[in-house]
Amino acid sequence: MSILRSMAVLAICVVSQSLVGCSGKDVTAPPPTLPPATKKYLLTSSNQSPVAGSSVTITAQLVDSASNAPLPIAGRVVSWSDLGTARGSFTSPTSTTDVGGKAIVAYSTSTRAGAAHKILATDTYGSAGASDAVITIAGPPTKYLVFVAAPTVVLAGETVPVSAYLNDVNDNLVGCN
Repeated sequence: MSILRSMAVLAICVVSQSLVGCSGKDVTAPPPTLPPATKKYLLTSSNQSPVAGSSVTITAQLVDSASNAPLPIAGRVVSWSDLGTARGSFTSPTSTTDVGGKAIVAYSTSTRAGAAHKILATDTYGSAGASDAVITIAGPPTKYLVFVAAPTVVLAGETVPVSAYLNDVNDNLVGCN
């Protein structure tokens, strides 16, 4: 009977070695992690066509590169940069991912209508992502800019060409429909 009992203890030890070693010490493996190359950020803007000079919220979600499945990894420091032709400004140069794997920052667009802003998010683990272009539009009309063609001296009864352009607060031309 002692041979049977020894074989049973040996079998239990071998079968359960991945969870608890024969010495009784816990040998559980660390949680699985993806290599850095398999992670990226998907960026979204609260508005893809904001009024020039306004603010938008940019969100970077850490995802699996293959499936775009969200990865709930907290504590990653994300650095923000603007790759667009017209520079805006961030409320902070960095943000930290929350428990859902999201980093959020407020971004003020340039005051020029038609400016394309492309935002880049990177972290210290090599994960990165870029947004689709956020393109600014003119704001509501606030004033007319009036131009008088030469000559500057006009005699009574002469016709003078005058042009008036409807603009927003940032001097962007406001289209008329």
